[in-house]
Amino acid sequence: MISKTAIALLLLGLTCILASNDERYKKWRLSTNDDTIESTETEDEIVDAHRSRNRQYVRTRESLKQLIRQGYDDWEAFKGVHSKRFTDNDIENERMLAFLASQQHVRRHNDAYERGDVTFKIGINHIADLPFSEYQKLNGYRRLFGDANAQKNSSTWLSPLNADIPESLDWREHGYVTDVKNQGMCGSCWAFSATG
Repeated sequence: MISKTAIALLLLGLTCILASNDERYKKWRLSTNDDTIESTETEDEIVDAHRSRNRQYVRTRESLKQLIRQGYDDWEAFKGVHSKRFTDNDIENERMLAFLASQQHVRRHNDAYERGDVTFKIGINHIADLPFSEYQKLNGYRRLFGDANAQKNSSTWLSPLNADIPESLDWREHGYVTDVKNQGMCGSCWAFSATG
């Protein structure tokens, strides 16, 4: 069950997004000379704009309800697919908001893919509901910046003089690329990338 607080926060955020993109809010400007508000519209245009705004508000409110319903339905489907169950409403609300943010990120990225701005698509997976702080914990060991031992323990690879090394090598052409794996908390993404 989602708390009223989470729904209120979601509504507030969506309302701010909708309002910030609404051209009607950009018609007014403050005058710096005499502290009055100026408008480029006549009084009749202002009255018509209010009527129009009220009609549009009803449509916007309905579309907002539909958007919230769709987000909730997507969340319930995600929980079903990945067998997610939560006993604490606060944790579930936090996870749902993280999921909705991930879903928005995926949509924006894939829209960029459709426009040709990026070369790959992404999707929702079983960790799409993790808040960023929890997701960072899955990335494994990270050496501290400025670690004094980092320089002492590093080495430089020198290629052998008697080997013919190609400029590039595509392992897909040789059938060595495997499916993507869930490495969990392993922290050895470099090994998965290097060996497939």
